[in-house]
Amino acid sequence: MDQRRLVYLAVILDLYSRRVIGWAVSNRVKRDLAISALDMTVALRQPSRDAFNTPTADRNTAQMITKSA
Repeated sequence: MDQRRLVYLAVILDLYSRRVIGWAVSNRVKRDLAISALDMTVALRQPSRDAFNTPTADRNTAQMITKSA
């Protein structure tokens, strides 16, 4: 019998260079699949601490600090 199994691929792309900078494969679509791809990216690239900051994150942080003061 021909049994087909699906495998899922999560890929992290560098939008500037358009290169694959991290990936993971799994037989299930779970958040762990994306987290594994991101972990691979961080391990290989070793980004600075502020590499993941976004304007939205900064605005939300500022709002939290203002509310707690």
